[in-house]
Amino acid sequence: MAAITQQQAGILFTHPMVNGTTAGGTTFGGTSYFVQVYTEDDTWAGIAPVGNYSAVGSGLDGSDPYDTNTVDANGDDSVLDGPSETTDSKANQVNYSPVTIDDSPQMWVMYTPSVAGSIDVPLASCPWHWGGTLTWNAKTKGWSLAGATPAAAGNAPAGNTDKYPVWTGFFTQGNPPN
Repeated sequence: MAAITQQQAGILFTHPMVNGTTAGGTTFGGTSYFVQVYTEDDTWAGIAPVGNYSAVGSGLDGSDPYDTNTVDANGDDSVLDGPSETTDSKANQVNYSPVTIDDSPQMWVMYTPSVAGSIDVPLASCPWHWGGTLTWNAKTKGWSLAGATPAAAGNAPAGNTDKYPVWTGFFTQGNPPN
């Protein structure tokens, strides 16, 4: 099976491997992993007689750790994310247009020291954003996208952090009724 590419997945998170690195004369053991907290702010405008629907909330995205880490060609720890949203919950049916997505996830790189009894610590954090407005054109029978963010592929700014990820529940993707 071929590996999923960044373009297919949507976003690729990478971080230099921690295990085996040396700083200040200390060689680090242990492992690193990713945790993501997802915040959504989405609106579906109902086409009469269907009413409007919105989904607003935040929570742990998937699980802790986020997903299976892999080692990329550069030897970095990496994980992929493929953000997506449905326009309707039934195939071949358009009850909502426009659909506006304004989501702000945040990914953390966590480190688990190899010493027994140690607590996991945050190393880096990367806030990111994706969204736009999708509108159905009944004449052309197609969708158009406006205000897409990000507008082009590129690196998101990540930075060192000592702030832990916080959540009170699990993220559940919005699902408009039909």
